[in-house]
Amino acid sequence: MVLLPESEFDLSPLFPHWQAVKVKARKDTLWQGDWASTFGWLHRPLGFSRVPGEPLLDETFDRVLPTYVISGCNLLDFQARVHAGLVIGWVHKPVALTVERRYGKGRFVASTFRLFRDPPGADPTATVLLDSLLALAMAQGSAASRDREAIISEMVERARLPSSLPSR
Repeated sequence: MVLLPESEFDLSPLFPHWQAVKVKARKDTLWQGDWASTFGWLHRPLGFSRVPGEPLLDETFDRVLPTYVISGCNLLDFQARVHAGLVIGWVHKPVALTVERRYGKGRFVASTFRLFRDPPGADPTATVLLDSLLALAMAQGSAASRDREAIISEMVERARLPSSLPSR
């Protein structure tokens, strides 16, 4: 399931109650970004590898930049389940923009990127993000296990490549 919230609400049915994970408006908060630098990022390896660019969100995201954030995610979420986020200044007050979580036999992905601001297909960034979110929601295994498998596969591939060191 992919959730694309356009209003504030509580995600506690999907997260442990003690985390108080909520979708919050950026307006009139620290995350509004009009008085201090805010930095948005997208973890592009694996699930979002089709989105070109570096980790920081750049001008190609101008049509999809969220007006809402997902607050209350903990360190474990940021290490394994948060795929996009936002921080203030010197990496303070992190919030998620995209997070995945197992739920029952499936998973949900919540993202506050504004993917339907324009008609479908009008913004290539929105199109590739939506496609990546749907693929992420249908992926097998946890984010951490998929990352681990990809790293191991990459290491095996590198070991198979002929060495570029000169022979003696």
